[in-house]
Amino acid sequence: MQKPHPPLHVAGESNASLRSGQGWLGKLPVDRIPERLDLLDHFLAEQRRTRSYLSVTIIPLEAEVDFGVETLHPASPSPAG
Repeated sequence: MQKPHPPLHVAGESNASLRSGQGWLGKLPVDRIPERLDLLDHFLAEQRRTRSYLSVTIIPLEAEVDFGVETLHPASPSPAG
């Protein structure tokens, strides 16, 4: 295995995915983002870490949230390259 090894990024919505790795990728409804980030911060605090120790990427999904606009289109990630 390469030393030092590349950072491990974990994707998912489970609590286990929030507790693992050096990065987290979440794909969840917009209205759940604050809740999951709060839980992520809680798990990090248990490990005496903060979000500055990892990379967080969130892909927002449309949800029934009243933003006072007629249509909400989440941004798509930019293509690599």
